Amino acid sequence: GTMAPADEEADEERLLREDVAEASPRSAAEVDVEEAMPKKKKLVLWRGSARRLVLLDPILFAKKTALVFAASYLLIPLIAEKARMPAWIYASLLVLIHVGVLIIYLYRVRLRSLDMDRISLGARVLGLGFTTWLLFAVSGWQDREDLVKLSWQMLALCAVHTVLLALLMVAVEPAGQDR
Repeated sequence: GTMAPADEEADEERLLREDVAEASPRSAAEVDVEEAMPKKKKLVLWRGSARRLVLLDPILFAKKTALVFAASYLLIPLIAEKARMPAWIYASLLVLIHVGVLIIYLYRVRLRSLDMDRISLGARVLGLGFTTWLLFAVSGWQDREDLVKLSWQMLALCAVHTVLLALLMVAVEPAGQDR
């Protein structure tokens, strides 16, 4: 009895799974799930001699950016109706939108894994402080009378939001590292 090549491959795969299951506390089903999950693609944004900047999850970044743009542009009708609604409703809706944006910012962000040393952490903290200040500055010059102008100003606000998102999703890694 010789085995067909397909049977030999299936038998080798079964033995490999048994070896993996014995070597680690994970079950064979967990191994199957891990193998079926696609690996996340990283995008190297800049490469220097000692470090590189890597966007760890470009697809998640794009989704978050789209949600922040949508939430920002939802403010336009709210701002237009501000004079016609009670202040507590306006303030409540404003807080609700901003809490939603904060949740979007922090969703699946591992702050401890973003920086390789104190220098990159310090630069990130300075960048976050600057962009937060910039958000306050940009939001202060919104034209509440001209909706077209407000739409353009909201685009500038969204650009600052995008930089803030990048500061929360771009990792600093050693130049030769492939995680």
